[in-house]
Amino acid sequence: REGRVTNTAPSRRQWTFDETYGTLSLADGRQLYRRSDNQGSCHVAHEGEHDNTDLSRRTWVFDPETGNIVSVSDGQLLYADHDAFVRVDEEDVGSHRCTWLPLDEAGILHLAVVSVSFSSWAQLSLSFSSDTVLRSSFGKTFSPRKSASPPKSVSPISVSFVPNVCATGMYQLYVDASGCARVAREGQFTNTLLDRRHWIFDETHGLLSLSDGRQLYRRPGKDRVCHVALEGEDGNTDLANRTWVFDNQAGAIFSVVDAHQLCADADGFVYVGPVEDSDPHGCTWLPLTSTGIILLSSTCFQLRADGSK
Repeated sequence: REGRVTNTAPSRRQWTFDETYGTLSLADGRQLYRRSDNQGSCHVAHEGEHDNTDLSRRTWVFDPETGNIVSVSDGQLLYADHDAFVRVDEEDVGSHRCTWLPLDEAGILHLAVVSVSFSSWAQLSLSFSSDTVLRSSFGKTFSPRKSASPPKSVSPISVSFVPNVCATGMYQLYVDASGCARVAREGQFTNTLLDRRHWIFDETHGLLSLSDGRQLYRRPGKDRVCHVALEGEDGNTDLANRTWVFDNQAGAIFSVVDAHQLCADADGFVYVGPVEDSDPHGCTWLPLTSTGIILLSSTCFQLRADGSK
């Protein structure tokens, strides 16, 4: 219950669910993830810290029809065990422990049962029709304080690319310490910091920038390799070289200089070139997510360092 045991601070039970990226985060940015020890326990940590290093283990799918929260790493359900710990594993879980109500106005997630008893503390018998535990989003607000029944309808959630995350780890557009644009899986090579892969696209001016203001641009010359720099610094002196057009339907990012596409090669370097001279799997991108991540969409693309293609 709210105020019982260690459930005493709103910051520990108020979450944000990113429907596009499937992440469930606290206000301080720590994300809910399942640990890698195969024991099914769930913790929170900032991206890349502690054991939160695998995209698939912090990606969740919400099913509004069943009230289930599913881990994309193996399709197992988020549930509360007999000791009140929240877990994901292969145990056959009763529906009363893994059925969740949608987000209420306070941003709290409730188990959709009238009461559940937990063995570790005899005094703890949770009545989830009026008490709070965790929180997530199903796309609509709903207050279980008024009723313990699920809503009649909820907005559908788009998770179309999540299975690819599970299957491949998906390559992300990021920059290394020298400012060179590259692709790698999250946590792989030098793709370890969020501020190196968090992008903001100014659709009006066609600028693709990191949160520190450095802009993606193609270097002048024949190599057409892409870097980031503040406007006017290093080689970022030509407006055309830093202007991009996103075609989400085609999955392409075009340079306005010559309408060539942004592509990644087998060594992970990002450059601008004609598709006919490139691996087409390295030139197709998913739309920018709400968390500012740009992903290669093809499951066929593979870096040389990850094995022969």
